[in-house]
Amino acid sequence: MRAGQLLAGLLAVGVLSGCGSAADVASTDRAQQATPRSDGTTQTSPGPTSGPKTATTPAPPTKSSTSSPPTTSTPTKTTPPAPRRTRQLPNVVGAIPRFLTPSRNIGCAISRGQVRCDIGEHVYRTPRKPSGCQGDYGQSIAVTKQGIAAFICVTDSAIRRRAPVLAYGSSTVVGDFGCTSRTSGIRCFDLKSRHGFWLSQQQPVLF
Repeated sequence: MRAGQLLAGLLAVGVLSGCGSAADVASTDRAQQATPRSDGTTQTSPGPTSGPKTATTPAPPTKSSTSSPPTTSTPTKTTPPAPRRTRQLPNVVGAIPRFLTPSRNIGCAISRGQVRCDIGEHVYRTPRKPSGCQGDYGQSIAVTKQGIAAFICVTDSAIRRRAPVLAYGSSTVVGDFGCTSRTSGIRCFDLKSRHGFWLSQQQPVLF
């Protein structure tokens, strides 16, 4: 009887000791979580964090392109110079500075400054000779770069018997002057100014 009472008393002490230990742990946890401050308030400490901490790796900064995109060079369109005004002359055979028409009644001399043609026999009325002319007048016509064609006073002749013949329907160009041989006469003019003349037995024309 006495031994049974002693065993019961030991069991009661063990139970009370276990309860006291659990209460101590709980109170310790509460003490860690609530810390009194000097101003009367309490500071709560975070409890232990369970589980492993995962390190967050920051994303690499995005590289912004500061360089401008390559520009395509646009070729500059250059305006070509205006083509020189060309005068259509039929069958240009080259540069012949002196020539005769096939009839050999008209002879011409072309330089870079003028073109002159003389006629031998003609039926047109000879213009009046200027008072200052000391040579022949009325059978020689010339055109320069200075204006329209005109009769000129001469002391020589452009009709050279040994000069080459410019066939009918053919043309020659020397510098800015050109002539075309026709069965009825010769037409010569400045290719730039268009001033010139038509010389034939019947009628000379100055333009």
